[in-house]
Amino acid sequence: MQSNLLRALGDSTTPTVVHAIALCLNILLEPVAIIFLGLGIPGSAGATIFSLIIGNIMCFVHIKRKVPLLHFTREEFRFDKAVIVEHLQLGLPMGFQSSIIAIGAVVLQIALNGLGPVAVAAFAAAHRVDGIAVMPMMSFGVAIAAYTAQNFGAQKFDRISDGVKKTIWMSCSFSFVAAAFNIYFGDDVIKLFVGAEQTTIIEYGRLYLVVSGVCYWVLSLLFIFRFTLQGLGKSFVPTFAGLMELAMRIVAAFFLVEYWGYLGACLASPMAWIGACLPLAIAFFITRKKMLLPQN
Repeated sequence: MQSNLLRALGDSTTPTVVHAIALCLNILLEPVAIIFLGLGIPGSAGATIFSLIIGNIMCFVHIKRKVPLLHFTREEFRFDKAVIVEHLQLGLPMGFQSSIIAIGAVVLQIALNGLGPVAVAAFAAAHRVDGIAVMPMMSFGVAIAAYTAQNFGAQKFDRISDGVKKTIWMSCSFSFVAAAFNIYFGDDVIKLFVGAEQTTIIEYGRLYLVVSGVCYWVLSLLFIFRFTLQGLGKSFVPTFAGLMELAMRIVAAFFLVEYWGYLGACLASPMAWIGACLPLAIAFFITRKKMLLPQN
């Protein structure tokens, strides 16, 4: 919450530094707790919680010293129905949407398990590589959400239009670079997870990266349209788009995997991205027109 409050005020550097420090601390403490102290899984959990506490303290101290706008008093802890309703209208659909995506992943995993351990291992390894490429595109979306919310509050609609346009260029450009890297060098990264001798797993993993990489540009647009609409306070269409993602993954799990095997599982994510991106794009351009944003 503290990180997002700082980002909403335009400070993305401090949360990044705090998260990096907390992550490094966690990486250092987990081996100590597991290997040297012999605490096992509880030790790993304790190290993670301790790192999170340190990150929270760092954010709190920074806000206390340098961000007076976020200071509050005891009197401000009071029930405000309008504020609570507004936050629930935005927060619950976003949480539901995340749950939908998780459910879709579980359904796909069930279908994937039927293809055997090689397919499962290949999908898991490729998914890790895929996640590294996807996170920066999601970050562009998070950035445009904060930017949109700031300018929407200031009624500067022309800046929203210009910001979305430039973010699309940046995110799509990155998506092409990430796709090219994963397609041509992704198998080398997969070897780090499974070993160079696992040729079948590497080949399966490469197929996943090629199929996903070709559609990265769709995913980059999906993030931008989704987060822009959320920044404008629109929650219905992003939730509907999440349902579309779930529907596409179910189709892939119960039909494509049945007839096309592993390729069908690889097509699940691109299908979900396309199914979700279409309503989001339509809603964005309709909203843009209603707000009388510049069309150039």
